Amino acid sequence: MKTQNLFYAHLVDLRDLEELLNHKDIEHEERVSLLSTAQETIHIEVIHFILEQIPDHERHVFMHNVEHKPHDTGLWLYVTKRIDGADDKIVNIIHQVKQDFKEALHEYKEASEEWLSGVDIRHGY
Repeated sequence: MKTQNLFYAHLVDLRDLEELLNHKDIEHEERVSLLSTAQETIHIEVIHFILEQIPDHERHVFMHNVEHKPHDTGLWLYVTKRIDGADDKIVNIIHQVKQDFKEALHEYKEASEEWLSGVDIRHGY
């Protein structure tokens, strides 16, 4: 799922995550996969937030539209009419997901280095 194809794309800036991943010693495919995971997580969290805020009887139609025309600017118009301060709230959600992603990446790196420092490669343990 490409972020630029979503109705809230104007709120998403992943350049900092791309830069962070570009400076990690990982394969290109893993970099792409990790960035995709971040994008998908942002999408899940944003949609979850919106669904919590809109009336129950409107959720099915909203999800149908997200699924079939995720780029439709009418979706953003709907969200801003239904949720006070939608821009700021969704920006905060995106920021939190990005922070969590950065922390998880850092913790993963530390755990990997710790594990590797205890492995004797010559003997396989």
